[in-house]
Amino acid sequence: FYAGSANLVEESKGNEKIANLQRAVQLDKGQWRYHKLLTEAFIAQKKYDQALLVVEPFYRGHPNDYIMGMLYAKTLLLNSKFKESDAVLKKLNVIPFEGATEGRELYREAKLMQAIGEMQKKNYSAALKFINESKLWPVNLGVGKPYDEDIDTRLEDWMTYLIYERTKKAELAKSSLEKINKVKNNSPQPIQLVTAWAMEKQGQKDEAVQWLDQLIQKYPQNRMMRWVKSTFLKQSADSIGEDEKNTTIRLLEQIKELN
Repeated sequence: FYAGSANLVEESKGNEKIANLQRAVQLDKGQWRYHKLLTEAFIAQKKYDQALLVVEPFYRGHPNDYIMGMLYAKTLLLNSKFKESDAVLKKLNVIPFEGATEGRELYREAKLMQAIGEMQKKNYSAALKFINESKLWPVNLGVGKPYDEDIDTRLEDWMTYLIYERTKKAELAKSSLEKINKVKNNSPQPIQLVTAWAMEKQGQKDEAVQWLDQLIQKYPQNRMMRWVKSTFLKQSADSIGEDEKNTTIRLLEQIKELN
């Protein structure tokens, strides 16, 4: 009843929704669905610390529940606890199902956020280790590895380029840029920011801006491309709501500070 009532509450009445879900949890503490709904409600309100207080004790009491395990790992990421999220993901055994990509995305984000942290401390060998690990596809996360040509590693290659550039390994840095430039597509995705950065490094900043303008004209309703251009030009970026941010955007927001 209370979970159903929460589902009918308007999003603008977030406190009422949470109160209903808290009541449902109190009445049935062993039901994972109510804990999941309450955690997600806190996340929707950007109350990540409170979300963690809900999901963490439940998962610790039910360590074989991979659905709550993935939500726990996600909540840890949102609380910037990247090492802890990584540790949880290592212990999960996700049952494969069609479209089951979330576990792998959480894994990649946990690894690359740790790599960024090491880059900020100039621990470049440790950062490279995390980047290389991010390219793996652990079987316990329930996602089969696609064909290599279907995997976009531009973001990882850009981070690798930055490391080689800073450690004065010119040939390896050049090779990383070339890998980025081999990926040619005109989809309206935030990862296009990496291609624009790579073009700029090769003296093609004007061409990069023209290309981004073409994408904006082709996809006028796509706010992501406007965000890409303004971020590339270091202008006030079009705001992206937290609910719109995916792994790539969260990582790009951190990486732009390293450029």
